[in-house]
Amino acid sequence: RSVSISSPSVSDAGRQLPRKHHPIFYGCYDWHSAIHCHWLIIHCLRKYSAYLPGTLKQSAVDTLNLHLTEESAEVECGSLYSEPPGWEMPYGYVWLLVLLQEIREWSGEETTSREHLSLGGPVLMLEAEARCRFFGWIRSLQSVNRSGLHGTTAFALLLGLRYAQAAPETGACAGTLERAIIGAIVRLHAESSVASQPDGNGFMCPMLVEAQALIAAAPGSGPFNWITEKLALQQLLDMVPTSGDARDPS
Repeated sequence: RSVSISSPSVSDAGRQLPRKHHPIFYGCYDWHSAIHCHWLIIHCLRKYSAYLPGTLKQSAVDTLNLHLTEESAEVECGSLYSEPPGWEMPYGYVWLLVLLQEIREWSGEETTSREHLSLGGPVLMLEAEARCRFFGWIRSLQSVNRSGLHGTTAFALLLGLRYAQAAPETGACAGTLERAIIGAIVRLHAESSVASQPDGNGFMCPMLVEAQALIAAAPGSGPFNWITEKLALQQLLDMVPTSGDARDPS
């Protein structure tokens, strides 16, 4: 299954094969999962090329070249406008920025593992679209998601800040995205409390991710003191345990 198959923006009459609607990122249940797969392939080629068989490396490079073409990038960007408002925002878009930064860093390294990989126009096209949309999300951010799931605000801001710090803007726009992200992180920090944490069904702890984001945004800001204050550790230590499941032998 693919996000393109189940996309609400595509009617039954106009439904296309996933690779027609999203010709770069398709084949997974979610659009962002396809982005994860591309990131993992490039990361492995970049970091572990010496351990990969030559045929596997060539197959990976051929697949990337097949997907990352200017024609596919144009269709991919165009399809994003047909998706409903908020689709894959912020999780999918920030992961796209992470992927593109991985490609940029790989392109700047002396390596033979990418000698047959064609990069350039498609990456810049995708980056401009993702960066613009992610910046727009930050500027319009009014409520905080602390679910511990994909939409967790702090996680998107953390990854976005890492991207912005590694891919600085130039000219009149220099630092715009980074300043916007840092401002959002500071506001997030001021509003955080232990009462706003999820019930444990998520796959991340928003408060700890917020602490990571604070460290990245303001090194030396004393995040450990902030965490202990927010968690009210002494109150937790003074709590009287309640009886649990009678079937629990402990």
